[in-house]
Amino acid sequence: MAGVVVSLFDITERRRALLRSEEHLRILADNVPDAIVRFDRDLRHVFANAAAAAAIGAPLDRLVGKTREELGAPPEHAAFWDQYLQKVLRTGAPDRLEFSHGGHDGRHYELRILPERDRDGAVETVLSITRDITERKRAEHQLLTSREQLRELVARLNSVREEEKALLSRELHDEMGQLLTALRLELEALEDGLGDQVGGSARELLERAVAASELVAKAIDSMRNLLASLRPVALDRLGLGAALRQECRRFKDWAGVVCEFVAAEGLSTFGQEVDTALFRIAQEALTNVARHARASRASVTLDRRAEAAVLRIADDGCGIPPGRDSAGLGILGMRERAECLGGELALRPVSPSGTVVEARIPLGGPLPERTVLGAHPPG
Repeated sequence: MAGVVVSLFDITERRRALLRSEEHLRILADNVPDAIVRFDRDLRHVFANAAAAAAIGAPLDRLVGKTREELGAPPEHAAFWDQYLQKVLRTGAPDRLEFSHGGHDGRHYELRILPERDRDGAVETVLSITRDITERKRAEHQLLTSREQLRELVARLNSVREEEKALLSRELHDEMGQLLTALRLELEALEDGLGDQVGGSARELLERAVAASELVAKAIDSMRNLLASLRPVALDRLGLGAALRQECRRFKDWAGVVCEFVAAEGLSTFGQEVDTALFRIAQEALTNVARHARASRASVTLDRRAEAAVLRIADDGCGIPPGRDSAGLGILGMRERAECLGGELALRPVSPSGTVVEARIPLGGPLPERTVLGAHPPG
């Protein structure tokens, strides 16, 4: 008889401990801002915390044992949400979705649905957790807006810089080019005149005139290189293909690296903005080859694929170190030029050695802004 009393006492204590544990869980759940609801296989409410009851608009004692429709939800609304619960009950895989109320300026929510299994591993109930993510969404929207404004600013700065380079190039070509050319012609005439004279003093003057003429020739060559780096004439007059071919020859001369240019048949220009962006990307990529790659050969390829202009710069150098594909102002600048026009830029190593830089810019204008698809309940 005493043994029976002990057994009853043990059961009573376990029951009290269980009740205390459930009460603690209830207190915890009711102090969580997320709306938490447990549904059985018939989609009846088994448990709901205070936040869920407030969102549903029914007291806790009315929720338990009721379906959405029994609580007064419109049938189409209940069916819309119940399909997600049924999916988790059927598949046993958790689900996640986002939805909103009140349009873009309303409240935004994240719903997670988790399966709960019995001892045999079968899905017995599902737990739905709804979190208000309005502030996070607003912060994301502000960040996207700021990034778009920054991108527009960068594009405008690039445009202004190109205009200034073009203006400076024309001024140098028209003013300094003519002056240096005239000076060289005068020196050559002086050389011819002094060459006809006889005597030591005339010979000395002739040597000085020849040296001055050589200096002017070097100044003209330096100015031509400067003009090509500022804004190659071929880019505006003949198009991207001719400008890139000219740039490859210039790169070979000053870097000492063999550089081949290949363009698809019939390609010459994609329009001023795309031409300028791709030319500057090629310039920066070739500069990186000269500075860092220790390459013996490089190639520049221009193509058009699926309504996009594609530029590819490859070398046989030491390759780009791991983690450097997004570092450095040069790489960031190339990537920004492509993205400002809705394109993309990728860097990757090649076997057995070397690096490929590929820029792809759509020819139909900037790509549309990416949107996150969410659930929109009826009504």
